[in-house]
Amino acid sequence: RIAALGIVLIPLFSATPALAATFTVTKIADTNDGICGADCSLREAIGAANALVGADVITVPSGTYTLSIVGTGEDLNATGDLDIYGDRTINGAGDTSTIIDGGGIDRVLTVLPATTVLIDAVTIRNGNPGAGFGAGGILNAGTLTLTNSTITDNTGEDFGGGILNTGTLTLTDTTVSDNVLAGVNSSGGGGGIFTSGTLTLTRSTVSGNSTIGRGGGIYGADPTITITN
Repeated sequence: RIAALGIVLIPLFSATPALAATFTVTKIADTNDGICGADCSLREAIGAANALVGADVITVPSGTYTLSIVGTGEDLNATGDLDIYGDRTINGAGDTSTIIDGGGIDRVLTVLPATTVLIDAVTIRNGNPGAGFGAGGILNAGTLTLTNSTITDNTGEDFGGGILNTGTLTLTDTTVSDNVLAGVNSSGGGGGIFTSGTLTLTRSTVSGNSTIGRGGGIYGADPTITITN
């Protein structure tokens, strides 16, 4: 009877869906002690969500969250940019007062493949990954939706001053402005956005971006692009 019961229970337990968790950022300092409790940075909230299975939610109150842990070239959310793997919703304060600032130490955000992310009401600025890297503000290799947000004053090289998209990117009521693609290798193009994937813009603004290469606003390499209003 025990063996038979075990055979029945194992698939029942394995079929239980993972429950989404909600994390609330409580401080603006860029710390990474691996814990998101009463004392929780944005990096720690993303790290805690990355460790779970489920479409987790991160709430980021009004404030300027400046990245300060120096380091580039890793995708584990430990140093430099914020790395997201796993489905995620990041909610700002509902206006332009939630700011994630790259501090010029790296790009601001990387969305890794096979990841679905929604970011609402957040400003992403001052990202700079340095020579030989693309995407000053955001590198998207997954499925990313930005709503009511602003990508501004980022600097990239090679591809995408503001955003480099190789996956699926949707911008709704969002502004991409005053980003720069600079450097000797920036012939790849896209001062505001470089895309080789699927890009959809609705009621959005692309303005004041620049590059010494191609496409001050948007440059596409065999992409699918839909622009409405």
